[in-house]
Amino acid sequence: MLECEFCGGQAAQLARTASRVWLGCSRCHRTWNVAVESCGPTANDMLLSFRDEDSAPQMTVARGCLVAALAVALALLVRMLLRPALGNASPFLLFTPAVAIAAFYGGVIPAALATILSTGLGSHFFLGGAGEPIVDKWDRVVLFVVVAVVMTASSTLLRRSRHELAASLWREQKARAMAEAADCTKDDFLALISHELQTPMSVVLGWIAAIRQQRLKPDAMDHALEAIERNANILSRLVDDVLDRSRIATGTLRLDPQALKLLTVVRAAVDQMRGKIESAGLRLEVAAMDDDITVVGDSIRLQQVFTNLLSNAVKFTPKGGHISVALMATERDARVTVADTGSGIADDVLPFVFEAFRQGQATLQQSSHGLGLGLSIARYLAERHDGTITVASDGPGRGSTFTVSLPLAQQPSPHSAVRHAIVDPARRSAVAIH
Repeated sequence: MLECEFCGGQAAQLARTASRVWLGCSRCHRTWNVAVESCGPTANDMLLSFRDEDSAPQMTVARGCLVAALAVALALLVRMLLRPALGNASPFLLFTPAVAIAAFYGGVIPAALATILSTGLGSHFFLGGAGEPIVDKWDRVVLFVVVAVVMTASSTLLRRSRHELAASLWREQKARAMAEAADCTKDDFLALISHELQTPMSVVLGWIAAIRQQRLKPDAMDHALEAIERNANILSRLVDDVLDRSRIATGTLRLDPQALKLLTVVRAAVDQMRGKIESAGLRLEVAAMDDDITVVGDSIRLQQVFTNLLSNAVKFTPKGGHISVALMATERDARVTVADTGSGIADDVLPFVFEAFRQGQATLQQSSHGLGLGLSIARYLAERHDGTITVASDGPGRGSTFTVSLPLAQQPSPHSAVRHAIVDPARRSAVAIH
């Protein structure tokens, strides 16, 4: 459990980026950020909602009633000690603070208990004098009860006001932290994309300069053209990812849904990545349990989903590893599984796998892994098709498994025409993380 260094209260996570975590204390309203590594396994994985640490200390009803009883007992003891000096005057003088304490720290029920105990004890010990008019006794009792009710109501309003103020300050803390995190993410992304674009661009420019100066031998020309084409493809992929991310952010990414055979899309993605998989020294296995699975979707975008998953598997699987692609159907949906024997995913990284610009412990030194946009784009496209994408891993070094679930196409009625509606760009469905 992380604690606030200033007041000792429990710190909660407000926002998080790949490298830093923003923490806040709802007791003293401090906000600070630390490196992800310094939080360790105790850091909260999800954004936490407001917890009433700023208001009066919270306690159960039983503990509140105990506090009320102790406060009334202490008031009675002190009042008995002062009896030689005060006599029976001001019988409820010290019981009034006892009710206030019970109301402030315990709430309405302990305050009511304190009022009842104080009324009974005060009446028994200090209003039993012979010859005292009954009206005077009841006037004092009624006056004390009215004062106790007013104090309880005031205390309840005060507690509620403090809670609302603390909740408002907590929301402001969270909003400020998330804004700072977004700004930090933007700066990190600009640095990362600059670094990513610089490397292939330098290769292309270097080979072009060599060709222009005619310093290449004929047998080296093919190698130069291959290097230029390879790095130009890398640049094109990076630009496409950035453009897709921009379209996602602005809601302008369009789909062209139609009924299609899912196996055809999966095979197209596998064929597109086969050369890269083989050049990386990896074994590929494709298993299709059903070649007649039909879904409604955009074939190009669905192929992009599976291509991104395969590309991610290639990046994080060492030479000699194994990648498998499986297609199957249930009663309601079709499932495509992409599994690898690569580096795996740590438990503290799993909840953030599909976030943009996240690559585990992402640094510029790991820029060969790309911009960290592929999985977030795959998630978005799967959701646009009313599907989900999930990830599972047994931990670092044990590989990972990504599963895309898509609803099966509805069989058309023989008396109705087939209709395909474009998915609402604003629609979002929950992504399951296991």
